[in-house]
Amino acid sequence: MKRSALVLVAGIAVGAATYALLMRLQPQYDPGSLDGQLAWMKSELHLSDGQFARIRELHEASEPRLRALASQVAVMQQELIAFERTRRASDKVDFVEFARFVEARRT
Repeated sequence: MKRSALVLVAGIAVGAATYALLMRLQPQYDPGSLDGQLAWMKSELHLSDGQFARIRELHEASEPRLRALASQVAVMQQELIAFERTRRASDKVDFVEFARFVEARRT
């Protein structure tokens, strides 16, 4: 019984130490920053310097458009919340207004 417990504890200790070492040796990227995300992409996709530069260019060129789209999505989410709140309060559905909302969302 003591021998089994010793083997089990030793196995768990070796596994934990191996995991900790692996986490230490892997490069840490900041997923919240552009540089961290791009560094992760370069590492994981094994990109050359030219490929990495091109991806950075594409990302930087599309960033203003993506930010504008994100702000539109946020506005539409707020509109949907307000629409749903009004619908629940009045207990009626304005199908014409809802159709306009859906059409605006699709475009």
